[in-house]
Parts: sequence; C-alpha cells; structure tokens
Amino acid sequence: MPSKKLSTRDLAFWRAYLEILNERVSLVDRWDNGTITWRPRVVQKLLWYSGVPNTMRNRSVAYDWLMRNCKRPV
Repeated sequence: MPSKKLSTRDLAFWRAYLEILNERVSLVDRWDNGTITWRPRVVQKLLWYSGVPNTMRNRSVAYDWLMRNCKRPV
C-alpha cells in the first residue's frame, strides 16, 4: 500500500491539532437537535499553533482540513 506524502501545511496542522488535544478542552459543541459543530476557537488555535497566518482564506483551509481529517467523534 503506497503511503500518501503529507504537505508541510498538513504536518503543521497535525502538530497543531496534537497541541490542542493536549489542552484537554472540549473541541466541539453538541446541540439539542443532535448536531455537533467545531467550537469557533478550534480553527483559530489550529492556525496559531501551526504558524499559518489567520486570514479568511486560511481559516477556510483549516476548517476544511479539520472536516477531512478529524471529524469522527470519539
């Protein structure tokens, strides 16, 4: 099975995500209707810990990364 090469940004986001997990705070909000959403600060923290500038475009990229890689609740 060939391994997928990670980009520099992916590596930075994975490291940042691990830092956020080390904070041991809730990353999602669970609503009465059964939906689950990322807490607003998660994307900002992901950008901050990864060193990626906090711009509108990068917030969108970070949110998409979270949805692609970290959306399964445990």
